[in-house]
Amino acid sequence: MTIRKAYLVHGLPEDLWRGVLEFYLHRAESFKVRFPNDEELGCGKNDFLSLDGIKVSPWGGMNDAIEVFGLLTPESRRLFSSNRLWDFELLVGTETLLHVSDFIVRMVFATSEELRELEAIGIDTGRWVPVDLNVPHPPVIPFSDQEVAQLREILYEVLRELEERNNET
Repeated sequence: MTIRKAYLVHGLPEDLWRGVLEFYLHRAESFKVRFPNDEELGCGKNDFLSLDGIKVSPWGGMNDAIEVFGLLTPESRRLFSSNRLWDFELLVGTETLLHVSDFIVRMVFATSEELRELEAIGIDTGRWVPVDLNVPHPPVIPFSDQEVAQLREILYEVLRELEERNNET
């Protein structure tokens, strides 16, 4: 089993980022691209929907968004280079190699060998931020109706006081 570690890629110049993207485009077998129902965030949507052999499904991360899944082909690889994509993943099997969200939040899931190969082509991976994805999340403790009512009253009181202060000046 290959051990991959997660890294946040931050502050990498665009030309070097393109090198990372190309590196993983040639290692990945498939992709997932997510498109919200928004013209600005949906750049490339029609291009990806025109590819052969894709699967389109609703994406649960946002209302009215879709996820396009497909195998990487020369045609689909070109689309990654020619479109500014809002959210996508490159995969090998079921493993994510690279995930970009909100255009610029860039996560790489790399093996130690891949890090060495990236360094060899001039990508400084030493500045990438390791991310521990196994951190347990604190439990969600729901508020009772009474607690919600108390919080509402406190907030209304604070807002009334702020409004009164603003009216005094």
